[in-house]
Amino acid sequence: VIGGQSGGGKTAFAISGLVTPAAIGGSGVLLCSLEDSAVSVACRAIADLGNISNKQLQRRDISSAREYGEACAAGKRLAGTELYVIDTPPESVDSLCAQITRHCNEIDTSLVVIDFMQYISSGLGRGNATAHEDHVVKTIAMMARRLKTTATVLLTQLRGIPDEQEPTPNDIRGSKSARHFAHTIAI
Repeated sequence: VIGGQSGGGKTAFAISGLVTPAAIGGSGVLLCSLEDSAVSVACRAIADLGNISNKQLQRRDISSAREYGEACAAGKRLAGTELYVIDTPPESVDSLCAQITRHCNEIDTSLVVIDFMQYISSGLGRGNATAHEDHVVKTIAMMARRLKTTATVLLTQLRGIPDEQEPTPNDIRGSKSARHFAHTIAI
């Protein structure tokens, strides 16, 4: 579980630190991007691989021949990988887990990244937000154990804490289940 403030770089870290290296290294990778489109994810990965600005790439504002060459080379490297993106919001955590399970049963997948938890409905109906968050984390953790993938990473926001306060694992949404099921919690 990776937690951070909104805009804190959780997706950027996941793409540049986990998804792209695993895919380039030959591992099957599934990124469930519930916030960004598949095209946006591809642009971020190409920008990362090509060491060019993602904003420039998405605006199609690549001015130098070097940047253009780097973007093309990065796109070719990424095209030869086993990187898959689900970018349609699920109805519930159960439907997301079913999609992931189907994918992993059909395609050898070493890494699953779910970005991000706040867009996943628990399917429990109305009620306590903490109970919903814990149910989502628990359901994803149980799915991950059944799948036998190398890693399943869930990106989530922190609960509202003052800027001057250092966050702790208890500040992560779904922290009760995260502490019970997660092997690693990073902030």
